[in-house]
Amino acid sequence: TSEMESIRNPKRALLPSSDPASVDVKRQRFAEMESNINKFENDPTIGEEDIISTLPDDCLISIMSHLNWDSVDIMDQISQRFHYISRNFDLKIPKKKMCTFAIRKTRDGHMVSVNPPGPADYCLIYVLSENGYSRKKILKRSYALFNMYDPRQLDGNTLPSNVFNALAQLYLRNTADHLDMHYCLLDDSSSKNIISAFQGKMPESLSMNGVTVHNDFDFSTFIADSIIRKLAVFPQCRVHNSFDEHFIQMFSLSDRPELNVYPQPKICKWTPSSECIPAICRYKHLRLDTLTLTRELLTELIMAAFLTANGKTYWMIGMDESVQVSDLGNFQTGMYSLDVRESNVSQLIVDIKKKESTHNCK
Repeated sequence: TSEMESIRNPKRALLPSSDPASVDVKRQRFAEMESNINKFENDPTIGEEDIISTLPDDCLISIMSHLNWDSVDIMDQISQRFHYISRNFDLKIPKKKMCTFAIRKTRDGHMVSVNPPGPADYCLIYVLSENGYSRKKILKRSYALFNMYDPRQLDGNTLPSNVFNALAQLYLRNTADHLDMHYCLLDDSSSKNIISAFQGKMPESLSMNGVTVHNDFDFSTFIADSIIRKLAVFPQCRVHNSFDEHFIQMFSLSDRPELNVYPQPKICKWTPSSECIPAICRYKHLRLDTLTLTRELLTELIMAAFLTANGKTYWMIGMDESVQVSDLGNFQTGMYSLDVRESNVSQLIVDIKKKESTHNCK
């Protein structure tokens, strides 16, 4: 029969048949087979939760000892071709969960890493040397985060092109919600290359440690043109007075923005105008010691905060010498109550609570 012939000679079974009835039968069988395949909605994949990734190291070593490494190289070449096609022909590859991307200066070059969400023990990194050599590997997260960069490199380091290539490769299969930059130079060229590596969409959260912002780089415009709504600037950064009143008002237009700027060297203190008070009230989290309030502005801010602040907010800002605790005594009566206490680091904390509020508003 034709079925027995197909078993004996499978290549012949693939040839088109001149019998219309036979063609209809094959189409029906293919439709039934396709419907059965579609029933398996959750196909097994090699990912973070499958059985392969949970095997101990000795089991994986045993599996690797039986692999044909020529086949592995071919698979890697195919994977690179898929990435090239997806990048140049706008082919969408399903991405993983939100991850933290990091760019760090190392002793011998740079490192680009992707840290998976949750308490994962390992992260995927590209180690990039100064001479252009790169290699991809998996390291323990603690080692990758704390032992890879050189703390002596305090000056900004220009990012080479292979850093952006590695960033783009990792972004093809991972969705970024946070970018962490360590000990590098941020200028007009590097900012454009970073945005291009993320396919024009920056992560909503950015933290910088030991980053030098070039004097000619418009940092405020870079933040305004992106979708960043969480910005943290840690010590040893050189940002050159970027966090002025214009920046505070501009960044406040984000959705519940969070700005955390630790004390920076050579950044002058400044006093905002009354027009800046509504912008401050839009912040969910604001830490900016250089923003200094007078007694009149502090009173105006407290009044506006209870009227416009939404949800849980945290502000840490400065006050000038004209502000005394006794000046806040007027909040002991009427709608507010005053509570003065001392913290464990010898700081004076003044809690101003709103009476008869539906929630704990202070």
